[in-house]
Amino acid sequence: MEIGRTRGLVVVPVFYEVDPSEVRHQEGQFGKAFEDLISTISVDESTKSTWRRELFNIGGTAGFVLIGSREVGNPGFEPNTYRTNS
Repeated sequence: MEIGRTRGLVVVPVFYEVDPSEVRHQEGQFGKAFEDLISTISVDESTKSTWRRELFNIGGTAGFVLIGSREVGNPGFEPNTYRTNS
């Protein structure tokens, strides 16, 4: 997100197999995976705080949400799980 702010670029997130609200609030499976990650790597509290803030910001940014897209090759799958987050 910083590059978007400093260089005036447009950032369009793609939420692949995750609900944007889980990213924004670090909840659900995403939140658990994020907590597992930051508990196993060595980063200072400032970095963790920055990551949390950026995840909050990007979770509230309009983007593309792809849920169930891994099932495209399965019979009977209808790709109606694409939506925009705004």
